[in-house]
Amino acid sequence: MFVDGAHGAGMLNLDLHELGCDYYATCCHKWLCGPKGTAFLYIKKEALNNIQPYFVGAGSDSGWNVVEPPMPVLKGYATTAHRYDYGTQNAALWAGVNAAIKFFDTITMPVVEARVKYLATYFQEQLINLKNPNIEILTSTEAKSRGAVNAFKLKNMDYTKFQTEAGTANFRVRVVPENGVNCVRISTHIYNSIEEINKLVKFVDEMANKA
Repeated sequence: MFVDGAHGAGMLNLDLHELGCDYYATCCHKWLCGPKGTAFLYIKKEALNNIQPYFVGAGSDSGWNVVEPPMPVLKGYATTAHRYDYGTQNAALWAGVNAAIKFFDTITMPVVEARVKYLATYFQEQLINLKNPNIEILTSTEAKSRGAVNAFKLKNMDYTKFQTEAGTANFRVRVVPENGVNCVRISTHIYNSIEEINKLVKFVDEMANKA
């Protein structure tokens, strides 16, 4: 089983062994708050031989013959995930990732997950309580089926127009045009507050009431 977990790391208290996946891919710049251009791929040890490395470098192999015919000959891949490493890595970026992980470890992930889910639940409940017919909530209201992301549409306003208006009002939102979803996505992280959410809810209501 392969999991595209772009939003998992830094949001959820992940246990990949409990999850039971063979592969888990994520980026470090979203919920983990690390530098852009960083990511990691988890591969279960038993599944190492199921993925073919196409780019390799020093440490990827268990030995080469590049001196005597027949050559070149790859004697085999490293027995660890280092077989997937290639080229010189950016040490500064990975120092940033390590600092981000240390920060979250200090808080502890159960606390982070509880906080971000609380904020997301509060935001969704406030939108529902508006009872505004122009607000269409796309995210499940069932607790076990959602994390800390909420998506919605305004029936009276294009999602790109909402993004522009939100930016002018100093709200940073993400729109989702992929696959024609065409909605607005709100991610509430540990650094957000109830006061900020209340201001955003009021703003959404105002936009939903625009002619």
